[in-house]
Amino acid sequence: MYQALKSFAGRLFAKPVEEVFSVPKKVHWMRVLTAKELLTPHQSELNEIREIAGLTPEHFEHYYRKPIERYAEAVQLSPASEVHHHAYEGGMLEHNLEVIVNALRIRRGQILPPGVIAEDIERKKDIWTYAVFVSALLHDIGKPVTDFSFVAKTGLRWNLLSTSSMPEVYEIRYHKGRVHKLHERLPMMVMHKILDERAIEWLCADPLVFQHLCYFLSGDYSSTPLISEIIQKADQISVAANLGGDVQQVVATTAERPLHERFLHTLQQMLAEDAMPINRKGAAAFTANDRVYFVSKRLLDEVKDRMRKDGQSVPSRNDRLMDELQQFKVLLPNEDKAIWRCKVQIDDWEMNFSLLCFDAAKVWPSLDDRPEQPANQNVTPIDVNGKPIDQTDSQSVKTEPEKAVPQPDSKAKKSEPKPPPAKAEPKKYEPESKPKSKTVPEESKTSNKQEDSLPPELDELDALLAAPVPSTDDLIGDFSDFAETDDFDDMDAIEDLVLPDPEEKAAKASKKPQPAEPKSQLKSKKQVEPELASVDREAMLEDIKAKAAKGRSNSVAYHNEKVAEQADSQIEFDDPDCPAALFIKWLTAGVAEGKIPANNPANQVHFVEEGLFLVSPAIFKTFERQTRVSWTIAQKDLTKKKINLKTQRGDNIFQYEISSKSGRNAPRVIKGILIPDPQKIGLKSSQINEYLRLIND
Repeated sequence: MYQALKSFAGRLFAKPVEEVFSVPKKVHWMRVLTAKELLTPHQSELNEIREIAGLTPEHFEHYYRKPIERYAEAVQLSPASEVHHHAYEGGMLEHNLEVIVNALRIRRGQILPPGVIAEDIERKKDIWTYAVFVSALLHDIGKPVTDFSFVAKTGLRWNLLSTSSMPEVYEIRYHKGRVHKLHERLPMMVMHKILDERAIEWLCADPLVFQHLCYFLSGDYSSTPLISEIIQKADQISVAANLGGDVQQVVATTAERPLHERFLHTLQQMLAEDAMPINRKGAAAFTANDRVYFVSKRLLDEVKDRMRKDGQSVPSRNDRLMDELQQFKVLLPNEDKAIWRCKVQIDDWEMNFSLLCFDAAKVWPSLDDRPEQPANQNVTPIDVNGKPIDQTDSQSVKTEPEKAVPQPDSKAKKSEPKPPPAKAEPKKYEPESKPKSKTVPEESKTSNKQEDSLPPELDELDALLAAPVPSTDDLIGDFSDFAETDDFDDMDAIEDLVLPDPEEKAAKASKKPQPAEPKSQLKSKKQVEPELASVDREAMLEDIKAKAAKGRSNSVAYHNEKVAEQADSQIEFDDPDCPAALFIKWLTAGVAEGKIPANNPANQVHFVEEGLFLVSPAIFKTFERQTRVSWTIAQKDLTKKKINLKTQRGDNIFQYEISSKSGRNAPRVIKGILIPDPQKIGLKSSQINEYLRLIND
C-alpha cells in the first residue's frame, strides 16, 4: 500500500495534472451564425448609420447594409482583442459598428473634399461619406489573418484569405509572436470579400476619393490625414467607452500630428513625385553641398496648397508657418531669420532669390533619393547690397554690411550701382549729370554713416532703393508668383519695393560736393542720428512706398498695353515643349468638345464682358490631373506670354463676384486669370455669363 501511494505521488508531481488524470484541455467551441442573428443586438447602431447616410432604402440596403452583413459573417463572434478592449465573444463586430457610427458622426462636421467650391462639396458629399464608412468598416478586417485564425475540430485553420469555406463549428486561436499593427496593411487585400463590384466601381469614379481610400486601406495613414484622423478618433472613442475611460477627453483631444512634421512629410512626398523642379534655370529649389535652398514663397504656397488639398489644417499666413518651421529646427536659420538672400548661377544665367534653407538629410532621408548637384551651379549667400557673404558658421551667416570706412576709390565704386550682367540700363533712366571726380565728398561719407545707423527695418528698404535701375523688361515684371495663391495677405511688402526713383538718383548725383566737416562735428552728428531716424521714420517709409507704387503702376500699364496690342491677332501655340501651349490646346479642345463646361457656377471657365475668365489655380490643377504636366509650371508659363491682363497692384489674379442663378444663395467671390480677347487663343462664345461681376481692376 505504501509503495502504491509513493508511486502515485511521484507521478502526480512529475507530470502535468492533465496527463495524470487525463483531463482534456477546455475548448470554447462556437457555431457559425447568420448575419441576421449576429446583427439583431445592434439595431440601434444600424438605424443611426442609415439616418446619417441619408440614402434611399434601396441604396442603403445595397451600399451599406449588405457590406455590414458580409463583414459580420466574416468575423462571426471573434473578440476585438485577446486581453484589451472588447475582449469577449462578438467584441469585434460590436467595436466595429461603434467605430462606424462615431466616424459618420465626426464626418458630419467635416467639409469634404476641402478646398473646393460649395457646389462640389454638395455634389460629392455622398461618395466622401461612403469612403469614411468603408474605411471604418474595414479598419480591423486584417485581424482574422494576422492576429488569429478560426480553427475547426479537425485542427484545420481558416482565415479570410483561405479559399475553403469557414468551418461550421470553430474556436478562436491567437497567433503567438504576431506582429503588432500588421493587420493595418491588409484591408486592401480582402476588400473584395466585403464590397461588391458596384460599390468599388463607385469609389473608383472619383480619383481623389479612391486615392485617399487606397492610402488608408494599405496602412499609409500619414498620406491621408483626411480620413485617418476621423477613423482614429472614432476608434479611440469606442475603446475608451469599453474600458471605462474618459470619452469626453478623447473627443476633446486631436490626433493631428504637429504642423512641422506634416509640412516636412508633404514636402518629401511632393519631391518624390517630381512635383517641384530642382537644379535648373527658374527651378523651385537648388542644392548646395549638404543643403537645399527653396524659393521661399513658391515653396510655402505650393506645400500649403497640397496640404489643404489633402484635408490638412495649415495657417494662412506664411510668416506663421516659417515661425513654426524655425522653432522646431526644420529650417537652417540665417542668424535669427528664416529667409536667406542668395545669388544662384547656372552657366551664364544668374538671379537673386529669397530662399529657405533645409538640411538635405531632412528633405531626402535616403542618399539614393538625393539629386546630384550640377557642376555648373553655384548658390552664394549675399547681403542686402547683393555682395557675397563669408559663411563662418554652418548654421548662420552675417548679413550686416561692413562698418569699416573704405578707401576713397573703393567708396566711389560702391556708390555707383553695378548694372545687371545681361541687361544694360535704359537711357531714359540715366541721371542727367554725374560727378566727374572719383573722390567722394565728405558729406557722402557722413550720409553713409547715417545709413548704418538707420532702424533695422529700414536697412533693407534703403538698400533696395540704391539697387541698379532695372531695364524696361524688368519694370514690366511677370508677377507670376501672385497667381499661385489666393492668399493676398501673405505677400511680403519688402519684396514689392524694388523700383528706385530715377529722379531722386539724378538729383543726388548732381549735388555739388560740400566742404569737409571737422571730426568733432561728425561725432556730434552721429550722437543725434538715432533721434533723427526716429523722427523721419514714417515719412521715409511713406516716401519709399509711394515710389514703389509709382513704379509698379508704370509696369502694369506697360504690360496691359502690350497685351492690348496683340488682342486682334490670333496667337499660335505650336511648341510641344511649351507648357503654356499644351494648356491652351487642352483648354480650346475641351471647351469646343464640351468636355470643359463653361458659364455655370461650378465651372472653371467663364466668358465675361472683359474677355475669358479662368478660375485659378483650379483650372490648372484639372489640367495637371488629365495631362500630368505640372500646373504651377503651366500657370507661370502662361502668364509670361503676355496674353492675360494684370491688376493695378501688379498681380495676375482678378476677383469676380458670382451670383446664384436662383437668387437663393448669397454671392461669393471667385479668383482667376483674365484674358481680354479669347479669340486670339482660338476660343469663341456667343454667350456672356451675366452672373459674374468684376470687383477689382
